[in-house]
Amino acid sequence: MLNFFRTKVLVFLALLLCAHMVSGQEIGIDRKGKSIFTYYSKEDKRFSFTADGNLAYAQIFHARDVVYEKPENHDITVKKFAAWTYRIALTSEEDLLSSEKLSKLRPGLQFKIGRQTSIDTFLHLDHNLPTSKGSVKTYGGNLILELANTKLYDSVTNRNSKKYPGTVGLEGNFNFIFKNKDSNSKHRIILAFNGSLVNTYNDDELISYQNLAAATIRPPIVTLEELEGKFGRVRRVNDLRFSVSLPMYFGHLNPIPYIVYNARTHSRLAYYTGVFLNFLNPVLNQRSFQIPSTFGIGVDCKYSGDKFSKPVFFLKGELKF
Repeated sequence: MLNFFRTKVLVFLALLLCAHMVSGQEIGIDRKGKSIFTYYSKEDKRFSFTADGNLAYAQIFHARDVVYEKPENHDITVKKFAAWTYRIALTSEEDLLSSEKLSKLRPGLQFKIGRQTSIDTFLHLDHNLPTSKGSVKTYGGNLILELANTKLYDSVTNRNSKKYPGTVGLEGNFNFIFKNKDSNSKHRIILAFNGSLVNTYNDDELISYQNLAAATIRPPIVTLEELEGKFGRVRRVNDLRFSVSLPMYFGHLNPIPYIVYNARTHSRLAYYTGVFLNFLNPVLNQRSFQIPSTFGIGVDCKYSGDKFSKPVFFLKGELKF
């Protein structure tokens, strides 16, 4: 366990040392760990983690400022930045943060690279925007490359083997940050869109298994200490996902209600609806603010085949340096 912990620390120290300005924030996620509110800022360092132990780190490079001015007096209204970004994530069916058996650990790797136009710090947004403008926009897109690492028992050949199915695709985000009509207001509302189109594998159809020798069978129950791998047949699928959310900032709370549309080859159309709630400390300063690092809890329900699933709860956090 100690050696495993040292390995994780060394990996992320290496990532930290190679970065000078880091961004790549998934402020809110759904039950599948997919972003429902994405926002990029600079001049800070962040890595994120989820309840299942997956870890991620991101960096920006070649950033340049884009300044918008009032034509009549050249006063600055909004100062954005445009930058290239990348994000590296370690993923696993096992918990990367707590797994004690290195032989069972099969980490996968996800890599994203793209272009983002965003705002690092909002300065007097409610005063500086012209009366004709009700919001400012941030947006961007990424190329997604991912290599999974799984132990598969093929349901057709009845053979056990390691599989490394890949994922390739595109994703994008678009946000409207609204100004408040009342400049003394202590809340903030954002409208966020996220979408992706990827060619991947049928991970949702694969089920977990354990060898019979490692199980205790006493009808009508089967007891298992831990799972061995996945059972089924890997096949390629196309996955289309689109989400709409409404992030809101009220004091120490950042609720994000959302709905997700998900269409996948050979599967029923699915909708996910829920709320992700971030906890903020300190609260958002409405006159000069950045979108902060967060820790939050989410819950959502899946609607597919004319029925709702049971609610699923999940966690996500970010650390800022």
